Amino acid sequence: MPSITIIGGAFRGRRLKGSPDASTRPLISRARKSLFDILGPGGVEGRWLDLFAGTGSVGLEALSRGAPGCDFVERNPKAAQVIRENLEKVNALNRGRIHIGDALERGPALCQGNVYRVIFAGPPFGQGLAGDCLKKLDAVSMGDSFQLVVQYPKDEVMPERLERLERVDVRKYGDFWLGFWKPI
Repeated sequence: MPSITIIGGAFRGRRLKGSPDASTRPLISRARKSLFDILGPGGVEGRWLDLFAGTGSVGLEALSRGAPGCDFVERNPKAAQVIRENLEKVNALNRGRIHIGDALERGPALCQGNVYRVIFAGPPFGQGLAGDCLKKLDAVSMGDSFQLVVQYPKDEVMPERLERLERVDVRKYGDFWLGFWKPI
């Protein structure tokens, strides 16, 4: 299993444990760098929610860059164990909470009781989960100070505007997009 390297912040250069199997696809470093460049310094001023977390690379990058905490939601127990090991490796177990379960169920439930600065969703491709995730999160009242970022395949069409969310940016990276939504 290939390792992942943190590219910025306090843990920069640290190699993390990679995916336990082929079902997990970490966000490539070029897209991670771009994600944090787009979000800017304000992107790490609050807690993060990393849905379909896989190895936890996005949430760990946020912690490295100064986010006070991150909730990781992953349904695969082996991948959740990798997240735990990666948090231990960078001495950040006290800043990360791992939730084992379905991101489409746990994500909206967590959003009702917590305030997140950024919600990142990187669901498996080819199952239409990105659109489902966007719709489920749109149905939750979460205030107006967060940003939702969804990674989705280039052939999946995502709505620009929903009831509570509006897409403010979209960037292409090879075979996928990163879409950015904010509350209306």
